[in-house]
Amino acid sequence: MVDDNSPDTKPWVHIQDPNDPKSTFTALYEDARGHILKKTNWLCDSEIHAGQLLLKAKFPFMDGLHDPAITGTLVAPAISEFVQIINTGNHWVCLSTISCRPGTIKVHDSLFQRVSPIAIRHSCRLLMHTGGSILFTNEKVQKQINSSDCGLFALAFATDLCHGIDPVTQSYDQEKMHAHYVNCLDSLEMVPFPKT
Repeated sequence: MVDDNSPDTKPWVHIQDPNDPKSTFTALYEDARGHILKKTNWLCDSEIHAGQLLLKAKFPFMDGLHDPAITGTLVAPAISEFVQIINTGNHWVCLSTISCRPGTIKVHDSLFQRVSPIAIRHSCRLLMHTGGSILFTNEKVQKQINSSDCGLFALAFATDLCHGIDPVTQSYDQEKMHAHYVNCLDSLEMVPFPKT
C-alpha cells in the first residue's frame, strides 16, 4: 500500500506488449528483484506474468502465456498449442498441449500432485476440443525440494517447452533458479534455466 506522500517506487522491468509493439509498460518494480532472490519467497502473479510476457515476445505464435490472474470465464480459448502457468491455490503448475493428441493436456507439476479441479476447469476453458472427454497427463518432471519454488519450476517448464525442450528429460539446478530468473528479467529474455 502506497500513500500520496510516499516516494514513487522505482521501476525495474519494462516489457513491450507483444500485441502492441508501440507500447511498453512497467511489469515489475525494483522491490520485486529482492523478492524473487529471497529463497523462501513464492513468486506472485506479476512475477510469473513478466516471465510469460517475455516468452510471448520471443514466441509470438505460442498460444497461452496469458496473465495468470485471469481465471474463470475470462480465460480465452487457445486456437493452437498452448503453454500456460496457473495457480491452483497455493501452488503454480504449467499446462501444455505441445505435441499432444486432441483433447489431451499435459500438467507439469513440481510437486507431482493429483491434478487439481482448478487446473481442470482452467484447461477446459483453454482447450478448444469437440470430443466427449479430455485426458490429463501428470508429467513426471523434477520435484522441488522445498515448498516455495513451484513458480520458478513452472517458469522453467514453460521456458523449456517454448524452446522445444521436454521438461520431463531435464534436471534443473534449483539453487541457481532465483538468480537465473532475475538475469532473464534484467536481459528481457527468457532462456532455459540452469541444469545439473
